[in-house]
Amino acid sequence: MTVLPGRRVIAVVVAAASFVFSVLVAVLALAAPARADAAVAGAYPGYRLALAAPRLVVCAKDSKSRIERLSAATRTLNEGLLAECSYSDVQRAVDAVWRRGTTIYVLPGRYRDAAVSIIGDGTPGCVRCDLQLEGTGDRPDDVVIEGGFTRDGDWARRVGIYAAHADRLYVRNLTAQRYSVAGIEVDWTDGFVLDKVTGRWNGSYGVTATGDDHGVIDGCAVTGNSAAGIATGAVAGVAGARPAVEVRRCRSAGNLVGYEGGDSVYVHDNDLSGNAVGILTGAGAVQRHGSFIANRVYGNNANPYGNVWSGRCAKPPRDRESDELCPAIPVPVGTGLVVSAGQQNTYAGNLIYDNWRSGAAQLGYAHGNRWMGNLMGISPAGATAPNGLDFWWDRTGEQNCWQDNASSWGGVRSAPSPMPDCAHPSGPGAGLSTWQTIAACNSYVPASAATPKGVRPQGCPWIDTPLRPAPR
Repeated sequence: MTVLPGRRVIAVVVAAASFVFSVLVAVLALAAPARADAAVAGAYPGYRLALAAPRLVVCAKDSKSRIERLSAATRTLNEGLLAECSYSDVQRAVDAVWRRGTTIYVLPGRYRDAAVSIIGDGTPGCVRCDLQLEGTGDRPDDVVIEGGFTRDGDWARRVGIYAAHADRLYVRNLTAQRYSVAGIEVDWTDGFVLDKVTGRWNGSYGVTATGDDHGVIDGCAVTGNSAAGIATGAVAGVAGARPAVEVRRCRSAGNLVGYEGGDSVYVHDNDLSGNAVGILTGAGAVQRHGSFIANRVYGNNANPYGNVWSGRCAKPPRDRESDELCPAIPVPVGTGLVVSAGQQNTYAGNLIYDNWRSGAAQLGYAHGNRWMGNLMGISPAGATAPNGLDFWWDRTGEQNCWQDNASSWGGVRSAPSPMPDCAHPSGPGAGLSTWQTIAACNSYVPASAATPKGVRPQGCPWIDTPLRPAPR
């Protein structure tokens, strides 16, 4: 990286600052309805400080030795809870819950061959609603819930912590790893918080949520997941009136995709780096009304497809390295954000840099999307780290616009150039023909018993690592 000369720094700062007020207005407009709704409905669960009651305590064989290594205050708390421990299995503690509003404390330890299922019914009498499941260590990796492998090396469990219709669920300060589908999955739940959780080394997702409302994913760390670190699915009945799920302050690195989904979401202040793609919205599903604000999306140039061509992905999961990804789908390696047919989204105030193919790509008749006030190709320290292109667009879809974005290139580097601004958004048009590339890439076949080295699609540039752009 090189440091920008003073004149270019000033130009970039001025260009980026010109939209700060609008970005803040957008953020406040999004946040205010969510807070008002929470005040009326009380749907967002609150955190219960220790020691909460009623409570159940879970401990592992190695809890005592692990407690001895904790910080003083945390050690004192855990020594007291250890005397109350009645369960060695988290699922048995969940099954023993008899009263709504119970807290389950999980003491430091590794809980092997584990799977936790929290199923509520969403009614006022739901005893497993308003449940708090909390690891009591200093860090999330002090409490590890692990699926592990069968004798022949395959995945032993599908999901680490699965919740459905478990309204007002709060999960905090623990790690879920080595599951075939997801570390943590929350479905059809009204009101949940995933607070400082880690999801790593899973066959598909670190953390995923589908069909939920009033959800918050806060401070998570996700890595080594072969589909996406964080994924959120569609929710009915919101339609952009407010965010259904908020994703904030998470770090997603070393996955195929950092974040995937985006229907009625507010994704902000996250760090997405070292993936093949940073953010992917609209792929394979109807996606609308996402707000992506003040994220750092950088260095998403990892290419895991070599694991397929080499035959490493044909090995049982047990015999692969923990962070060795085996992708099931093709994605355009080296892209910060990909919008495929997404609608009515806002991308504002993001730092997007060092993505070698492009900072952002929009395709597939996506419409109504606004790209405003993003800073392209410049790190938070002010060093130049250019994207290959800042923006690429296939020229399809109406009411799209790009405005007040700034770039390390001096002017935004885009294809086409210039891009439509928000006073003159895109109109109808045939655009570029990209279906041949998409069709070619969709012929990708992942590794399996029948195709141990997969099938490399011909005519698909996505799966090749792009050249790193040189700063000028």
